[in-house]
Amino acid sequence: MADESTGRAARTPGAKRAGAGEYVFDLASINHILGGPDYSTANGSCVEGDRMIVGLMRMPAGTGAEPHSHPNEQWIYILQGVFRAEIGGKAVEAKAGSVIYVPAKRRAFGQSE
Repeated sequence: MADESTGRAARTPGAKRAGAGEYVFDLASINHILGGPDYSTANGSCVEGDRMIVGLMRMPAGTGAEPHSHPNEQWIYILQGVFRAEIGGKAVEAKAGSVIYVPAKRRAFGQSE
């Protein structure tokens, strides 16, 4: 389905597709979607460009993401709480204010606390 404001289809179902001349996005008013409906409880809004997606996703405490990978790299900023994960076989723990880097095609999973 095409984004009404751009006429171009987002690759991520429900995502806002950035259009020509659009430079600022209010994530609080953008369509709320499931970040990975088949493998994750992450949910929120996201904006998609030609090569990147930026999202403001939340994951309720005690829930998480099952093992999966993405064709693109990911950066995850922890807003609050703690996120324990395994990325490429290595255990990591990130607290509020931390950023997690997940390389492209790297298997990862985790849980928020």
